[in-house]
Amino acid sequence: MTDVAVKALGRDVLGRGNARRKHIVVEEWGGSVLIRQLSSRQVSEIQQLATEAVDSAKRQVRDRKKLTRFNFCLIRDSWISEDGTPVLTDDDYESLLDEPNAAIETLTTEISAFNNLGERAQADAKKNLEPTLNGNSGIN
Repeated sequence: MTDVAVKALGRDVLGRGNARRKHIVVEEWGGSVLIRQLSSRQVSEIQQLATEAVDSAKRQVRDRKKLTRFNFCLIRDSWISEDGTPVLTDDDYESLLDEPNAAIETLTTEISAFNNLGERAQADAKKNLEPTLNGNSGIN
Protein backbone atom coordinates (compact mmCIF):
# COMPACT_ATOMS: atom_id res chain seq x y z
CA MET A 1 0.00 0.00 0.00
CA THR A 2 1.39 3.40 -0.94
CA ASP A 3 1.78 6.29 1.49
CA VAL A 4 -1.05 8.12 -0.28
CA ALA A 5 -3.36 5.11 0.09
CA VAL A 6 -2.44 4.72 3.76
CA LYS A 7 -3.17 8.40 4.45
CA ALA A 8 -6.50 8.19 2.60
CA LEU A 9 -7.48 5.09 4.57
CA GLY A 10 -6.49 6.84 7.81
CA ARG A 11 -8.73 9.81 7.02
CA ASP A 12 -11.61 7.45 6.21
CA VAL A 13 -11.24 5.47 9.44
CA LEU A 14 -10.48 8.20 11.96
CA GLY A 15 -13.48 9.90 13.45
CA ARG A 16 -16.19 7.95 11.69
CA GLY A 17 -17.50 6.23 14.80
CA ASN A 18 -16.53 2.75 13.69
CA ALA A 19 -16.40 1.24 17.17
CA ARG A 20 -17.77 -2.28 17.52
CA ARG A 21 -21.08 -2.71 19.34
CA LYS A 22 -22.55 -5.46 21.47
CA HIS A 23 -25.81 -6.15 23.31
CA ILE A 24 -25.48 -7.16 26.95
CA VAL A 25 -28.33 -8.94 28.72
CA VAL A 26 -29.03 -7.41 32.13
CA GLU A 27 -31.38 -9.87 33.81
CA GLU A 28 -32.25 -7.46 36.65
CA TRP A 29 -33.63 -5.03 34.06
CA GLY A 30 -35.40 -7.71 32.02
CA GLY A 31 -33.63 -6.87 28.76
CA SER A 32 -30.42 -5.85 27.13
CA VAL A 33 -28.39 -2.70 26.65
CA LEU A 34 -26.21 -1.79 23.70
CA ILE A 35 -22.59 -0.89 24.37
CA ARG A 36 -19.79 0.32 22.14
CA GLN A 37 -16.06 0.03 22.35
CA LEU A 38 -14.39 2.84 24.24
CA SER A 39 -11.97 5.17 22.53
CA SER A 40 -8.31 5.12 23.47
CA ARG A 41 -8.81 8.42 25.29
CA GLN A 42 -11.76 7.07 27.28
CA VAL A 43 -9.83 3.94 28.27
CA SER A 44 -6.93 6.07 29.49
CA GLU A 45 -9.23 8.29 31.56
CA ILE A 46 -11.08 5.33 33.04
CA GLN A 47 -7.85 3.50 33.86
CA GLN A 48 -6.65 6.62 35.69
CA LEU A 49 -9.82 6.55 37.80
CA ALA A 50 -9.23 2.88 38.55
CA THR A 51 -5.65 3.58 39.62
CA GLU A 52 -6.83 6.32 41.98
CA ALA A 53 -9.59 4.10 43.38
CA VAL A 54 -7.82 0.78 43.90
CA ASP A 55 -4.42 -0.15 45.29
CA SER A 56 -3.63 -3.16 43.10
CA ALA A 57 -0.56 -4.14 45.11
CA LYS A 58 -2.56 -4.36 48.34
CA ARG A 59 -5.71 -5.50 46.51
CA GLN A 60 -7.87 -3.02 48.36
CA VAL A 61 -10.00 0.02 47.69
CA ARG A 62 -8.21 3.34 48.28
CA ASP A 63 -11.18 5.60 47.69
CA ARG A 64 -14.72 4.21 47.46
CA LYS A 65 -16.08 7.41 45.86
CA LYS A 66 -13.49 7.18 43.08
CA LEU A 67 -14.34 3.52 42.59
CA THR A 68 -18.00 4.47 42.23
CA ARG A 69 -17.03 7.18 39.73
CA PHE A 70 -14.91 4.63 37.80
CA ASN A 71 -17.89 2.27 37.52
CA PHE A 72 -20.22 5.07 36.46
CA CYS A 73 -17.83 6.44 33.82
CA LEU A 74 -17.24 2.98 32.40
CA ILE A 75 -20.99 2.49 31.96
CA ARG A 76 -21.75 6.08 30.88
CA ASP A 77 -19.10 6.08 28.18
CA SER A 78 -20.08 2.66 26.79
CA TRP A 79 -23.89 2.50 26.91
CA ILE A 80 -25.48 3.82 23.73
CA SER A 81 -28.89 3.88 22.06
CA GLU A 82 -29.54 2.12 18.75
CA ASP A 83 -28.72 5.36 16.90
CA GLY A 84 -25.32 5.52 18.61
CA THR A 85 -25.97 8.37 21.04
CA PRO A 86 -24.98 8.03 24.70
CA VAL A 87 -27.81 6.91 26.98
CA LEU A 88 -26.37 8.37 30.21
CA THR A 89 -25.04 11.78 31.13
CA ASP A 90 -23.37 12.96 34.31
CA ASP A 91 -26.87 13.90 35.54
CA ASP A 92 -27.68 10.17 35.76
CA TYR A 93 -24.98 9.44 38.35
CA GLU A 94 -27.26 9.33 41.40
CA SER A 95 -29.93 7.32 39.58
CA LEU A 96 -27.43 4.63 38.63
CA LEU A 97 -26.41 4.34 42.29
CA ASP A 98 -29.95 3.18 43.09
CA GLU A 99 -29.82 0.28 40.61
CA PRO A 100 -29.21 -3.31 41.75
CA ASN A 101 -25.56 -4.09 42.33
CA ALA A 102 -25.87 -7.24 40.20
CA ALA A 103 -26.86 -5.10 37.19
CA ILE A 104 -23.88 -2.80 37.73
CA GLU A 105 -21.56 -5.80 38.11
CA THR A 106 -22.87 -7.34 34.89
CA LEU A 107 -22.32 -4.10 32.99
CA THR A 108 -18.86 -3.31 34.32
CA THR A 109 -17.61 -6.87 33.84
CA GLU A 110 -18.95 -7.14 30.29
CA ILE A 111 -17.77 -3.66 29.29
CA SER A 112 -14.29 -4.33 30.69
CA ALA A 113 -14.02 -7.61 28.78
CA PHE A 114 -15.38 -6.07 25.55
CA ASN A 115 -12.75 -3.31 25.74
CA ASN A 116 -9.86 -5.64 26.58
CA LEU A 117 -9.15 -3.80 29.80
CA GLY A 118 -7.22 -6.85 30.96
CA GLU A 119 -7.85 -9.73 33.29
CA ARG A 120 -6.40 -7.84 36.22
CA ALA A 121 -8.67 -4.82 35.66
CA GLN A 122 -11.68 -7.09 35.25
CA ALA A 123 -10.81 -9.09 38.36
CA ASP A 124 -10.28 -5.91 40.39
CA ALA A 125 -13.56 -4.45 39.17
CA LYS A 126 -15.47 -7.64 39.96
CA LYS A 127 -13.79 -8.07 43.36
CA ASN A 128 -14.57 -4.49 44.33
CA LEU A 129 -18.21 -4.83 43.36
CA GLU A 130 -18.77 -7.72 45.74
CA PRO A 131 -20.62 -6.66 48.88
CA THR A 132 -18.41 -5.96 51.86
CA LEU A 133 -19.09 -7.26 55.36
CA ASN A 134 -21.32 -4.27 56.09
CA GLY A 135 -23.35 -4.91 52.90
CA ASN A 136 -21.94 -2.01 50.87
CA SER A 137 -20.74 -2.62 47.36
CA GLY A 138 -18.24 -0.88 45.11
CA ILE A 139 -20.95 1.20 43.48
CA ASN A 140 -22.11 2.84 46.71
